[in-house]
Amino acid sequence: MCVTCTGGQHRDHDVVGVEIAHAELKDVLAAKYPHVSQSMQSVTSQLRQVQEEEDQTENSSRDAEDSLEEKRRLVCQFVNESVNLMKSEINKKKMEKLSLLGKQREKLEQQMEDLRGGKSTMDTALQDLEAISFLQGSKDLLKRLETMSDFKSVKRTPLPVLDFLKEEKNLDGLITLNKNFLEKIQKGPVEHPEKVELDQNNLRRLYGRSPSLDPNSAQRRIKISRDLRTATRTGTKNQYLEHPDRFDLYPQVGSCDCFSSGRHYWEVDVRSSSWWGIGICLNSMGRKGGKSGLGENPKSWCLDKRNNEYSACHNNRCTSLSVPRDHGLFGFFLDCEAGELTCFGDSRVLHVFRGNFTDPVKPALGIWDDDGSVHFVHLVK
Repeated sequence: MCVTCTGGQHRDHDVVGVEIAHAELKDVLAAKYPHVSQSMQSVTSQLRQVQEEEDQTENSSRDAEDSLEEKRRLVCQFVNESVNLMKSEINKKKMEKLSLLGKQREKLEQQMEDLRGGKSTMDTALQDLEAISFLQGSKDLLKRLETMSDFKSVKRTPLPVLDFLKEEKNLDGLITLNKNFLEKIQKGPVEHPEKVELDQNNLRRLYGRSPSLDPNSAQRRIKISRDLRTATRTGTKNQYLEHPDRFDLYPQVGSCDCFSSGRHYWEVDVRSSSWWGIGICLNSMGRKGGKSGLGENPKSWCLDKRNNEYSACHNNRCTSLSVPRDHGLFGFFLDCEAGELTCFGDSRVLHVFRGNFTDPVKPALGIWDDDGSVHFVHLVK
């Protein structure tokens, strides 16, 4: 509003009455009011979303930290158990050597006692006896000295030096694995970074298992070796007792070992078979009828070889695998928490199965060629 105009002198200005201007401007503001109101609602909704995302971020971060703390506890527990196991092995070697050294000590102390007695007798003979008495008793004295225990030889058999290099290498491997893992974390997120470092040698050393076959699960045409490591397909039926775990249709057998947590690695020698299926099955998998074949139901996962072709099978679906040549040895790495079964052949990953492996699972195998034989390799940790 012009100050001069308010005094009545308009100087040729266009003039609008206050009441009219008031009404016109009020209409303009009223027209903009819904837009402002809608904008406020939109901003309010976005503020609510931001608040929800903040709460979700706090909650997920807290859950992740709690999960990491639990994993820290498990890692520490694993490290402690590994070190305790190594210390136990070292202590066992120490006690064995100390026992041998104790026996040597007892023998040497007895030799020393005999030598002291002989020396005392000689001192007496040399110092106290007269010539005639000395000559008369010398024959008996010499005879006594000759019959003394080990008098002529007091040589100690050296024992081998204790070697704890194996235990140190095991722990060095664990330290190196964690250092490499830490470096990868610092460089940025990596999916399953620990598997980049875990070759089969590390898997054998850290997670090696030697499964035993369960005779109660063996189908009647599967014969189990005495050491429970080898399964052989026979032409005649074996006289097994009835058992709910026994496969009744397919020539298959399961392991006594059952896993529901942790990491486990085992190897299977298939050089004596040309038609087989090897993998794992849930402990709850049915053993009777046409749906009990490995890889043919939702509760089993297996590598399969037939007609010189390899495939990975689960729930009656098979994926062809590119295997350039026949392999005699296959490795299996089960990570229950990650829900993965990694299959190795010729030191390379052939296939990775994914599933819920926190339900109890066990190694299992099937043999389809007559007189074929498959063997669980004994892995020494």
